[in-house]
Amino acid sequence: MRLFGAEEIFMGYSLAKSLQVEYDELMCGKRRTFSSSHFGKHSTENCTENAKIVIKYALDTYIGWPVDVMFYRLDMNVMSMLKLVPIIKYLKIPPEYDRDRDTFYILSVVYDRYIPGKRSRTIHMYERALEGKVQKFPKEYFSGPDGRKRAIFCLQYLVNQRYPFMSSEELYAESGKPSWTAMLKESRLYPICKAQFGDPVTFLHASLPVEQRDDFVYHYMKYIHSLILAMPRKKQAEISRPTGRAAKRNILLEGSGYDNQF
Repeated sequence: MRLFGAEEIFMGYSLAKSLQVEYDELMCGKRRTFSSSHFGKHSTENCTENAKIVIKYALDTYIGWPVDVMFYRLDMNVMSMLKLVPIIKYLKIPPEYDRDRDTFYILSVVYDRYIPGKRSRTIHMYERALEGKVQKFPKEYFSGPDGRKRAIFCLQYLVNQRYPFMSSEELYAESGKPSWTAMLKESRLYPICKAQFGDPVTFLHASLPVEQRDDFVYHYMKYIHSLILAMPRKKQAEISRPTGRAAKRNILLEGSGYDNQF
């Protein structure tokens, strides 16, 4: 294990102290910006660490709220008053978060607390998309293996919201219907479904927990889905909303209760 020598510890202390002094001068109006030796000439990694030092010092010294309170009360107006907005750009913010709005994630990075995982970040982005706050997903967001995982997170979230009590067998049956495809289109997942999985049934199959997957039902519903696609639109609509005797011919398989947990 590598041990830090006294010289390295002193250099780290000196850097932090230098940043703090410059920030105090910035707040007092004695300077307009940080020196280029702290921001601009260093590698991106060094600038990120320097930004974290300054933001933490500013919040602890000039605000003084407990960290847990900051997570609920801090907003960009406070960050602007503290003249911290220009250095936020040096923090590594994932595409799911807006550096000009999401102070929660900024605090998570600075204090190394409550840092959301990939699933939480994806659902955060998807919720904003459903609310109309995100018009376009980041470029390549749903591409490659990571994009496939993000798509699965989104469908799992959607299923839990809209079909919380359906069994996996019932979900398989629904996934083959035109109404399920319409739901994916309405929920902004259909283009992703086509690009990553090919069809809605496969999309659902990949999104179910391994213990709830059924290869036989999956292949059967893929076949049924292909037959439905070959039908006239009027017939497809009848399958989506069956009534009377048509309801008895519905392809819905009975299943036990669905525990709403992915």
